[in-house]
Order: sequence, then C-alpha cells, then structure tokens
Amino acid sequence: MLKSKLPTQLLIFISLTLSSCISFSNLDRGTYLQASNEPTTIPFEWMNKLIIIEADVNGVKGKFLLDNGFSLSAMNLDFAQKAGIKFKGSGVTLNDANDQKVQSQETKVDSVKIGGHLFLKTAFYSINTFKFFPCDSIDGVIGASIINKTNWKVLPSKQEIQICSTPFEMEGQKIPITFSSNNSSFVEVQLNENRFKCKIDMGNTTPLQLKANPSYQYKTAERIGVGSISASGLGKVDTTWVIIEKQPIMVNNQQLSLPSTILLKRKMKYQGYLGMGYLKQMNFAFNSSKKEMILGSIQDENSEEYYYYGCVIYLIDGKWVIIRLNNGDPAINGIQLFDEVTHINEIPFSEFTSLCSFREYLYPRVENKEAIHIRLKGSEKVYNLPYREAYASSLKKSL
Repeated sequence: MLKSKLPTQLLIFISLTLSSCISFSNLDRGTYLQASNEPTTIPFEWMNKLIIIEADVNGVKGKFLLDNGFSLSAMNLDFAQKAGIKFKGSGVTLNDANDQKVQSQETKVDSVKIGGHLFLKTAFYSINTFKFFPCDSIDGVIGASIINKTNWKVLPSKQEIQICSTPFEMEGQKIPITFSSNNSSFVEVQLNENRFKCKIDMGNTTPLQLKANPSYQYKTAERIGVGSISASGLGKVDTTWVIIEKQPIMVNNQQLSLPSTILLKRKMKYQGYLGMGYLKQMNFAFNSSKKEMILGSIQDENSEEYYYYGCVIYLIDGKWVIIRLNNGDPAINGIQLFDEVTHINEIPFSEFTSLCSFREYLYPRVENKEAIHIRLKGSEKVYNLPYREAYASSLKKSL
C-alpha cells in the first residue's frame, strides 16, 4: 500500500464510493498565466483515497480536492468569507454525480495560485464539502475549468504533482482523451467486444465503473443498497455487480499494463468512469494541451484495495442503520437493508455521537484486521463480521 493512512471514508461507511463530481454548463473558463520557473512541483496529501492540494485563493491559503469531475471549481462559504469572496444571485440548481439536485450560488474569483501558476477570473460555486467529507476538513474543489488549462504529472508514491504549461514526456502508455463542452474528459475503454466512453474522474475513489448488465461470461458478486456519497450526500439505493477477477483493459487498441477491478451498474450518468482507484496505482500525466494521458510506471498494483466488513453502517436521522449489503454473504445472512444496528462489540451505538466518533473507534480495529460483532434492533443474534481485504479476494471468500 502507499504510505498514507487508511481511507477514512471506508472506516466510516465501510466501503462507500466517494464521487464528488458535479456538471455545469455555460462555463466561464477565465485566464491562465504559467509560472516563471516551470515545471513546478507541489506536495499533496491523500484524503479518502483522493488528492488534496494547497491553493491560494485571493491570497488566502486553503485545502482543495483536485477533481476534474467537477466542471468548475467550488468552495465552502466559510472559506469564501475568509478570502473576501461573496456569492451573487438567487442561486442555481446543479446535478451531482448521483444525478441528484444541489442548490448553489456562483461567483468569479480574482486569482487562484497553485504552485506558482495563476488562474484569473475563474468561476466558482458554493458547496458544502461536509456532505462528502463529513469528518475531514477541506475548503473546496479545484475543478476541470482550472485543471484543463494546463498539464499535470501525478507521482502517487512521492505524493507530488508537477505542473507545466507544456505537455509532459514520460515513459508509458499514451492514451488519447477527448473533452466535452462542460469540461469533462473522456477515454474510450474496451472490454472484450464492448466499448465504453468513460469519464476520467480524479474525484471518484473506484477503479473502473461501466454502465452494463452483469454478463453471463463473468462471475460477479452483487452489492445492494446505497453505494456512493457525493455533493448532495448519500446516493440512492442501487445494485452494483463486481466482476470477481480483474480484467484486462484495452484503450486505443492497446492493452493497459494493469488489469482492473470492474464495477457494473445498469444506471449511470455516463457509460463509465475511470477513477483514482485505478490511477493511483501508477505515475500518470494528464496532458490537457495535447489531449492525452500517459500511464507510467506502476508504483503499487495493490493500492486499489478496499477494506470492509460485508455491509455499510451509516447514521441517518439519529439512527445507525445498514445501508448496503454484499448479497449472498453468509456472514450477513438475515440482515436487511435499513435494519437498525444497536451494538458493535457489545458497545451501544448510542455512545457514538457522530460518524466521526464511530470512525475513531473503528479505525484501530481495521488497522489490526479485527472482526467486529453487531446486534440489530429487535434481535438477540450476534453477527460476526470478519475483516476483509480488497474487492476480489474478499468477495471470492464470501461466494
């Protein structure tokens, strides 16, 4: 694994997908001024398997999610006040990654500085990052209208990003990308005879998601319930199928150096998503000006691993409930969606006042690979949930 702490959203939600992207139209792209000493290098930190960078907004430093899944950029109202920024107008209605409505306001920011590079008169929207980072503090999102203006080279194991106005050259597989009118970037992925136009989404924690029915030619595991969290909060109840064995992936008639775990869904906004669960396993360059990605040397082919206990426990309206299940898992036989959980390891859930306090309790258990035990309301049965690693290995054990 990369040398970063375990993904915190998994400790809270025990395997929810984080996907914060929002799409907008009628974009104001602003102006870009490159740094004088480029390429420049900035550090980043991992948070919930995603990249957090520092940016100066009107001279005020903040922590921002780097996410080209956002068409524009966004910030919290608290940070906007610190930076002397006011949002104008009666507001707009936006669609998040779960295709749910989010109310927001917009403004134009005088300057955003990242590693010496300046982005002037760039449009930002207001957003509540607590919705998708409930226990970690970030100030906003650096989105595609900034990211697509220049070129980025991401070095996951070093936790560094290089930025340059000219495309990066590096050893690796070159993949052509296209851009849509709302700044989204896409790559065409081929799985056997099927082709999928996949959105490249650095704000999505999963490896590769495809809009497809579960195929008879693959052995799949089924997950039911709420599977993601985005700008509006929890997504809708849905079904996801996981192909048990990692699959070889073709792009532009070449096989990528790493196979991928693949999640299948019948309903998605796009034909597919290529997320950080896959990209963080290697060095990669996102060359906007050349309309290409370069997938470089593999750093850790196991870094897409997830940790979970076969179900997801979440706090809704003051109750701790089951919001997601691995269908067919014998360890959770008898548990239903939205059953209320009363105890974990004989500790009443009433002692956990928030998702964050639950995370603080659960984190060392996950770190030590311990099983947990839960009780449901109205039942004396104790469910023993073993610690599980990764998509494939753990699902194989449960089938």
